[in-house]
Amino acid sequence: MKQLLYFASGNKQKLERMQKICSSISEDLMVEQVPQLVEVEEDGTTPAENARQKIRPYVGNDYGVPIIAGDTAIYFEGIHFDPTTVKRQALQELEKTWENISQDEVYDAMLEYYKTLAKDKGGSFPFNYVDAWAVLFPDGSIKDFEYERHYIMTDTPHGPKQLYFPMCNLYRSMITGKYFTDWDEHDFYKEFAHQREGLKYVLDL
Repeated sequence: MKQLLYFASGNKQKLERMQKICSSISEDLMVEQVPQLVEVEEDGTTPAENARQKIRPYVGNDYGVPIIAGDTAIYFEGIHFDPTTVKRQALQELEKTWENISQDEVYDAMLEYYKTLAKDKGGSFPFNYVDAWAVLFPDGSIKDFEYERHYIMTDTPHGPKQLYFPMCNLYRSMITGKYFTDWDEHDFYKEFAHQREGLKYVLDL
């Protein structure tokens, strides 16, 4: 039986990633961008709070399918850093409003910002992501899950440009030992095994 899941994000690459992970769980599990996407101010102090903020506008909707939203925090060893503002801190030097920043400018600013952090640490240093997800079900209930991913940040871009995931050009996975752009399908599923299992749990699959 087909099951539809709405994804509350406008990031095309994140949607494609979610579709790939869900298709590995079941060929009947389909993911589409939520109709009438609502952009929200992410001012929570944790990724879990931000994930819940992203699905709050859909409470009481009449879609009849689960809606999922996520957020990611980043933690650098030995660096004072607000973990929930991965993009915002890199873009604070741009003298433009958020509405007038192109995706290419976002990519360039983020790449330069995180390259500089790595250079200041001697060329590379460890860090980890915490991914938090919230799923709103048609009955109004919400389920959450989160997990960590561990990497090495470097100061040298590698592989084809990842326009919507700028940092992917700079880091290596501690699980695979490879840069993101060198992953094969096996590496991808190994890297996101926690997300796959979390989705199976909250969706009762």
